[in-house]
Parts: sequence; C-alpha cells; structure tokens
Amino acid sequence: AAAAPAPAPEAPRGALTPAHALQTLRQIAKSRAFDETLEVSVELNLDVRKADQTIRSNVTLPHPHGRENIRVLFLADDDLGNRAKAAGATVVGLGSTIANIKSKKLKLRKSVDKVLTTTESAKKVSKEIGKILGPKGLMPNPKLGTVVAEEDIEKQVDAFKHRNVLLRTTKFPLVNAGI
Repeated sequence: AAAAPAPAPEAPRGALTPAHALQTLRQIAKSRAFDETLEVSVELNLDVRKADQTIRSNVTLPHPHGRENIRVLFLADDDLGNRAKAAGATVVGLGSTIANIKSKKLKLRKSVDKVLTTTESAKKVSKEIGKILGPKGLMPNPKLGTVVAEEDIEKQVDAFKHRNVLLRTTKFPLVNAGI
C-alpha cells in the first residue's frame, strides 16, 4: 500500500505582505492543466461614499496578463477601423456597427469585453449608443484610455487585449484585480 501524500501546508489567515503571499502561494500551489488567475485584493484607507475617494482606472501591466480571449470592439471609420483590426480588434466599424448595437443584432455581453473609439468618433458614439453602452460599463471614456488618438490605435488595442487590468473600488474600500 502506498503512503498517503503529505498534506499541503495550511495558508495563513489575515493580511499578508505581497512577498509573503507569493511565497505561501508557491508552497500550496498544485499543478493545474490550465493557466490560473491570481486575484489581488488590496484594502485602502478610503471613504468610498465620497466621490473624490473612489478609484476607477485601467492599469497597463508590464507583461501580458495571460487571458487570450479579450474581445475588443473598435468604433471608427474604415481606414482607422482597418488599423484596429490589424492590431487585433475583434469587431470593427462605425455606422453599421452602431446600427447593429441599436437593433440588438450585436449582443454586447456575449461578443465584447471592451469598447474603444477614436476621439473623432466619440461624440457620435456617445450620442447614438451611450444609453446602451453606459449601463453595461462599456462606454468609452478618455479617463480610462478607451477613447484613443489616431496615432495610438495599434498600441491601445494591443494593450487592452493583452496587458490592461481595470482597478476600481465598489461599496467597500477594496481594489480587486485579476493578474
């Protein structure tokens, strides 16, 4: 009879320093047949009831985050749309794409994770489909980097597909992100 495998060391409870958390994670990790996501939760000394103390920002990681299936919708005219498609955008277009979103032929939650647009198209996008994109959390916003200048199209599409992570606070002073 084979001896039972040694139990994994128990993870400590409570707050950990990042170095200690990674060390503990490596000790208790099991071999998996898929790429795992590390969820990071950081408690902040904020009062999230005050508007000036909330956080909502996209952070570009130095290396790819590992998710290969990020679906980017790029709303722009033909030439700029072709550049975005070459950079890896999943769905590209402006007039016909807006019409498909309005008529619900393009199912946003099933086919899109991020929506990007150019500075020239942003006004049209907000005017025509802002009420649809806004409640779903997909409305392009210059503060989040989803309204893109012409010269940055390829760089931003690549960043949103491979390296960007959204950090935001909710009802509690915590920032949660998967890396």
